[in-house]
Parts: sequence; structure tokens; C-alpha cells
Amino acid sequence: MNKRIITTAVLGLLVASGTAYSSPGSSAASFMRIAVGAKPSAMGEAYAGVRDDILSIYYNPAGISRLESYNLSFTHALWFEDINYSNFAAGMPAFDGYMALGLSGIFTGKIDKYDRTGEDMDDTYSPYDMAVSLSYARDIESMDISAGASLKFITSDIDGHTASAVAADLGAMKKFGDINAGVSIQNVGTEMKYRNDSDPLPLIVRLGASYPFVLGPFNMLGSAETNLSNDVPFKFNAGVNAGYPAGDFLLSLRLGFKSYAEGLDALSHLTTGFGVEYSDIVFDYGFASFEDLGLTHRISMGYRFK
Repeated sequence: MNKRIITTAVLGLLVASGTAYSSPGSSAASFMRIAVGAKPSAMGEAYAGVRDDILSIYYNPAGISRLESYNLSFTHALWFEDINYSNFAAGMPAFDGYMALGLSGIFTGKIDKYDRTGEDMDDTYSPYDMAVSLSYARDIESMDISAGASLKFITSDIDGHTASAVAADLGAMKKFGDINAGVSIQNVGTEMKYRNDSDPLPLIVRLGASYPFVLGPFNMLGSAETNLSNDVPFKFNAGVNAGYPAGDFLLSLRLGFKSYAEGLDALSHLTTGFGVEYSDIVFDYGFASFEDLGLTHRISMGYRFK
């Protein structure tokens, strides 16, 4: 019974995703709020204004417009209880721009079934949510901007009861000197319907910027983002990445801040992590706390085909 109660509570908190909301919202497919990638997570999820990363398809699809090589990325998040969240992204240059495929899935371990009176039914079920996306971005030279879009198909299953939806993301980026600014709107699409109940997708509008600079031996990248959604009206996130070249390796330390962590402790506002790059291989780790619910860890592996 304890596991059922804890798992139910965690699933309710998934509307918080990686941003640690403490109260449930009204949107379906709330797993799409969970931050994707160890590096973006460690930088406070402030990624709408960061370009040249395949993981941009989960924050602002315009960010992949200037990638020039084939890219692969896989992320696995160690979540609460038996909940696992994984993401895959692959991209390549195409049609004078860049195209990428994204796959996301959150899988809950077996949950015991109980009838309405609380009696054990001696059976289990394993709910899951999945999303597949196809993204494309390119530079529009006449307007001096980068533009991108993603088309997504989302599906969910709870004990054999399924729901699905189709949605789109739109994004744009523009350089202002060394500052890269980005804006995106995510999950514009149909509602998800379980039986007779329908709920909208988590609509998110992101506005962010990033700024590279040098601090002593470190190559720095600062980022900041505000976003609005139909569950939480305003959030501010910020992060910094400090890269240090060490021979054939590039070592990175990261720190992030998230403004919205109502009802949780101070540690829940902070994220951190590190990265190691060697040749075309990338390894990233991200850490975040959810107070009494526990700690979350993200591990990402990437490869660039040059």
C-alpha cells in the first residue's frame, strides 16, 4: 500500500516535472515538462537561448539550425521509486538546414491494483507516457534569424486506457552581438482524452538568452530564461557552464537556479552537474533535489560524427 501511495503522489507531482512545482496543474502529458538532458538540467533548465546542441529540440527547435554534423544523444533520468525517464535524439544536415528525431518515454514500475474498497486485487499495472518528435530548423538569411519547428505525437497508457495527441513546437533565435536570444512556444495541439475526460497539453512559452565569455582559463556560457505556462504563470531560470580545456579533454562544471520551488526547501532551487568531452564523445551528469521525495540524477551520452 505504501508503494502505491508514494507512486501516486509522485505521478501527481510530475506536473512539476524538472521544475519542482508543488501543486498539480490541469494539463495532460505533464511528463513533457520534465527537463531533458543532463547539461540543460544542470544549468537550471535555462536553454531556450542556447544553440548548437541536439538537445535544443526539447527547448527551442531553432537551436539546431547551425549544427553541421550527425549527432546522437541519449539521456536516462534516475527518478523517484521505480520511475524511469529516457530520451533519445538523433540529427543530421538536410534540406539546407538540420533535421532531428526525438523520442521520450517515462515508465513507472509495477503498481499493485486495489478495488474501490481498498482490497488487494492480486494484480499490477505499469503506466507509461511516450512522445516522438520530428524537428527541422534553418537560418533565414533575409531576416537574419534562425527558425525551427517540431511536430510531435504523444501517447499515454494507464492500465489499458489510452490517450493520444498531436502537437507542434515553434521557435526562433537571433544574435545581438555576442548575445544569442531565443523564443519558443511548445505543445500547441489537440487535447488528450481518457474515456470521457479531456485535458489540454502543457502549453509553454519560453524566452531566453545565452552569452559566452572568458573568465581566466575558463570558457564560460551564461544563460537565463523566463517561461509562462497554463499551469504556472511565471518562472525564471538561470545557469552557467564553465569549460576548462585539459589536453585532449574538455571538462565542464555547471550550476543552475530555478525560481519556482514553492513548498520545497532551498536546495530544490539549485541544480548542478558536470561534463566531459573527448574527441567526439560527450558525457554529462545533472543533479537536482526534490526534498523529501528524494534526489534525481540525469546521465547523458552523446556522439558527434564529423
